[in-house]
Amino acid sequence: MKTVFTFLLAVAMFAAIPTISSALEAWPDNEYTKLIPQPEVAGVSTTHERENEQNRSFTIYMAKDWTIEQSKTYAEKVKAMGFIYPIYEGAAFVTEDEKGYRYEALNKDKVRICITNKPGIVRTIVVDIRK
Repeated sequence: MKTVFTFLLAVAMFAAIPTISSALEAWPDNEYTKLIPQPEVAGVSTTHERENEQNRSFTIYMAKDWTIEQSKTYAEKVKAMGFIYPIYEGAAFVTEDEKGYRYEALNKDKVRICITNKPGIVRTIVVDIRK
């Protein structure tokens, strides 16, 4: 009986774990996305908003087919919208042999954007608004 209960508890806990949907969502319309351009390609797999004492942050998880080249093109559009105070631009290491891409910058209002594309791991656009 104890084994059955343990099994059922494990199944219930596994079912409660949040998962990222494979269905693509529409580009979100909120205070964060009004500050950045919408990518021309790829879709959004999910989004996440968080807040702490220093800032509010919105993360957009891009579809698996968002390429590094598309990320670089998107970074150019972000620069054209005023995110021109660079923090970092260049390789984002996945493995020793495989490299991703990352662009992180501020605009004049100190809003931070971070574009990260690490194939097989994560493809995100993060917007941070300082309080």
